[in-house]
Amino acid sequence: MQKLTITMLLLGLFCLSGICQTSGKRMLISTSSDKAREIFLQARDLKENIEYVPGDKLLRQAIELDPDFALAHLYLNTADEVKKAMDLLRYVTPGEAFLIRCADAAFKADQKHTVIYADSLVGLYPDDPTVLFFAGTNVVVIDKVKGLKYLDKAIAVNPDFAAAYNIRAYYYMYDGNEEMAGKIFRKYLDLRPKSGNGLDSYGDFLQMTGKYPEAIDAYRKAYQFEPTLSASLLKIGWSYMRNGEFNLARESFTVYQQKALSDYERLDALTSQAFVSYVEGNIKRAFTDLEVMKKMAVELKSPWYILYESLYKGFMLMETGNPAGAVQAFTTARDLVPTLAFNSDQVDFARIYSQGFLSMALGFNGKSDEAQKELAVAKQIFDKKPRGQASTNFMNLYQGLLELNRKNYQKAIEWMEPGALLENEVNQYYTGMAYDKSGNTKKAIEFYTKANRSLGTNYTAIYLNKTAKRIKELKTSN
Repeated sequence: MQKLTITMLLLGLFCLSGICQTSGKRMLISTSSDKAREIFLQARDLKENIEYVPGDKLLRQAIELDPDFALAHLYLNTADEVKKAMDLLRYVTPGEAFLIRCADAAFKADQKHTVIYADSLVGLYPDDPTVLFFAGTNVVVIDKVKGLKYLDKAIAVNPDFAAAYNIRAYYYMYDGNEEMAGKIFRKYLDLRPKSGNGLDSYGDFLQMTGKYPEAIDAYRKAYQFEPTLSASLLKIGWSYMRNGEFNLARESFTVYQQKALSDYERLDALTSQAFVSYVEGNIKRAFTDLEVMKKMAVELKSPWYILYESLYKGFMLMETGNPAGAVQAFTTARDLVPTLAFNSDQVDFARIYSQGFLSMALGFNGKSDEAQKELAVAKQIFDKKPRGQASTNFMNLYQGLLELNRKNYQKAIEWMEPGALLENEVNQYYTGMAYDKSGNTKKAIEFYTKANRSLGTNYTAIYLNKTAKRIKELKTSN
């Protein structure tokens, strides 16, 4: 790598003297092996298009050819590999350094530096669609307007850059622009007609717009094209569940469990069985399903899923009119956290998460002072270090819920709506409730609809029936 290091030094000197012109050019990729670079380009394309398993396989091949290939390590996207990429910064160009530092900041939930490094990267290569895509996908969850601007420019620079269409289409869908979302999803599928992910994404569009049989067909074809897309099997089950075909949903989740590629997916399949029972209205069976899931989680030593058993029971009790039972379940979750094998970052988030929702349940029980006390503990943990967007959304949600229970609806909306606009379905549901209680029917329907149409997550299932019922009531009353 010494020869490459000298080359990078000369490049830096050229840039300082004004000889290096980057505008309008593509970012260089530093490696001692031309073959490794060729493999990396194939892998990057797969990873950008959510085809992770074949992409990771190629990245490992590139690293075998050049163990010091920084970007190949980075795109494997694990904590250890991102650290390796950071350790190899001395071998890369200034642009690659910005890209690596941006990814490292995003991995550490450092939102400020994620945006700074993304902007710096785009400043060096403003017309490189891959750079614009990378910056856009990292920034859009922090600054939606700027992130979408980068993605739109990636498409403008290269109208055949498929990956940008995929992400952009989801945001059109989230914004309620179904016509444009469908057009862009179909464009993505046209650009990658044999891509499992293209069919999976189009299936998502069909599911979100209530075309469940068509969605199921798209997901089946996606899995046939790419058997590593086991999530498509999960989505088949969700489509059946949304369509009220509960037995077929259970059968689909059983197939998903059998075909699962990881312990996470096996546990996710069992959790999904519980939510089928919940949506069907059989909470007793849902609790039994969660207990089966927890038993496997204990065997697999999975702390999050052990915790989820109590948390999900809390949500189910809350939304079926038993807030006192929810307090008990969330208290169990809070007290369970210190006994589980979380790392330091995970234990903080688990404590914020469980204490925040305990605060929610206490508030809905009319115990505002106790709710404030629990939230203060969560806030103290949250403030210890920079947090990612997910933690920020939930922390704002908990603050908003306190105001909601105090009937301070406008303050509640101010806390919760930013997270709702960033596609957090819990924020969407309660933002809808705050608008509903304040008498703003139009905005209530808007946010209830967002929560109802959110892609299959356990939170979506929690609110699926209630949002559908309330949307119907509000539309009828108007």
